Amino acid sequence: MGEAKFLRAYYYFTLTNFYGNIPLRLNVTTQQNAAMPASTQAQIYTQIEKDLTEAAAALPDKWSAGNDAGRATKGAALALLAKASLFQKKYTEAVNYATQVEGLGYNLTDNFMDNFNASAKTNNEVIFSVWHIRNAQPLQGNSLNYWFAPRDLNGAGVFYPTQNLVDNFEANDPRLDLTIARTGKPYYDSEFKAAWSTTGYLSKKHIQPLSEVPTTTKNDGALNYEAIRFADILLVKAEALNEQNQGSAALVPLNKVRERARKNYSGTAPAGLLPNITVTNQLQLRTLIQRERRSELALEFQRYFDVMRYGQVYAEASLLPGAPNFNYTRNRFFPIPQTERNTNPAL
Repeated sequence: MGEAKFLRAYYYFTLTNFYGNIPLRLNVTTQQNAAMPASTQAQIYTQIEKDLTEAAAALPDKWSAGNDAGRATKGAALALLAKASLFQKKYTEAVNYATQVEGLGYNLTDNFMDNFNASAKTNNEVIFSVWHIRNAQPLQGNSLNYWFAPRDLNGAGVFYPTQNLVDNFEANDPRLDLTIARTGKPYYDSEFKAAWSTTGYLSKKHIQPLSEVPTTTKNDGALNYEAIRFADILLVKAEALNEQNQGSAALVPLNKVRERARKNYSGTAPAGLLPNITVTNQLQLRTLIQRERRSELALEFQRYFDVMRYGQVYAEASLLPGAPNFNYTRNRFFPIPQTERNTNPAL
């Protein structure tokens, strides 16, 4: 039951952040109750919080290895509570839940890429992941490996990081070349070719080398998708503290993330590499935290939610150059699909 409630909360958290007001179904859909009007986002979040609170009370801190690997834990429920609180601007609660997650023993991995390495999928940074295994029937492998790989390597080649994202990384940030493939840098066990991408860049997250997943089985990867990892929760805590005008306290979790990034520089690090942030002015620190989230969590499917929750000014500044028809008031949420409207006349 704890797992079921966590998963329902996770799905509704995703749905309401994409679509806003949506039907809140807590029972099996029947012909009699199929027509259901949308609930407000506030009502959706109330149910999310209820499900996650009950899940956290029911779930263990850890499961045993083997067949239980990948199952939702107390930490997963508390971490999603921290994020749900932050998204609602409940900053005191966000700090409280993030602190509880810290107390469960999660740690940043020394090697940043352990979070995107199939052989390190049970590392101490992962809080909740979508578990994948190869050669299973029915298929349980990760297909992101196919979608993000270039067509020359039998991938779909449809996911191209932008120059704007590359420019977000600070000088010599080691996360850049661990996150993004580009000319002059190796693409795992292949030589990167600029012609593979219309922007000149490819993602290095969610990809496995040909030595692990050959071109013949490209859509059957063993790499997990880490839906929630500890670095994300540290940045949630930093943001929530700063929004309460506790800038000095916010620097502690923020600089933990930057310290780990520094450790991943290959060779002798240049002077001043990713220095600890010391700014405590709320407006300035807010901008720095937003930039840090983008660099740390780049290409992990967090960016859209962040852009939208930061508000109209930030969203339009981020999206309008490449999307001239974007209007925050009109496009804050995706429209509910017509297929849903056809089956639910109460919408």
